[in-house]
Amino acid sequence: MIWVLGGGLETYTVCQQLKTSEINYKLTIMMNYAKDMPLSYSSLKISKPFTLEEMKEYIIKNNIQSILDITHNQAMMISNVAIEASKQCQILYMRYIGGSQTKCYSLNDVVKEFTLSNEKALLHVDRKSLSYLKDHLKNYYVGCKENSRLIETCKKLQIKEKHIMVFNSCNTIEDYIRLLKEYKISHVILKKKFITQELNQLGEKNIVRVMPLEDRSFEYPNTVMTIQDIKSLIK
Repeated sequence: MIWVLGGGLETYTVCQQLKTSEINYKLTIMMNYAKDMPLSYSSLKISKPFTLEEMKEYIIKNNIQSILDITHNQAMMISNVAIEASKQCQILYMRYIGGSQTKCYSLNDVVKEFTLSNEKALLHVDRKSLSYLKDHLKNYYVGCKENSRLIETCKKLQIKEKHIMVFNSCNTIEDYIRLLKEYKISHVILKKKFITQELNQLGEKNIVRVMPLEDRSFEYPNTVMTIQDIKSLIK
């Protein structure tokens, strides 16, 4: 039995493929995402992520032999708990990356992109990346919400005020687009875990180029891209 941790954009498609391939699975999915799934696919709708102990209990109770993680890219906490639960219960963990696998860039890639360009970039990155990019990019902004600790971080890194974009609120994608147009931003550079469906859509519509950075601090034990990959691992 495969336990599918749902929530990512391809949950529906993968569950359809598992069913067609006659692979037994149980799906848990957060309430916020369950509305997008037909009821027949949802084994359990949950209001909050499982703790480690709850995951281990679910694995034992439902005779789970493997976990297929299709949670959202930003749900690293859930993935971390699932990986630990799989280790303690000695079962297989698989991270589904499928067709939505996003091309990621190194800091050097970003610098090369802007070496001969006057285009402007908006940075949503960690302190280490910010410390590097500020010395290699000419035209950039660091997006900071008003009263954010990030403003203080920018000051400590001696980032000039002209590079700090302070905004009161940006609650909708329309607000964000207005911000990009106001500051004439052509590229958004951010940590991969901050990628959202809305940002991807902005990239697809050529409103802005989205450049997620590589994250070398975390690697999944196993990644799968197709149902065939899953079949080969669960044999």
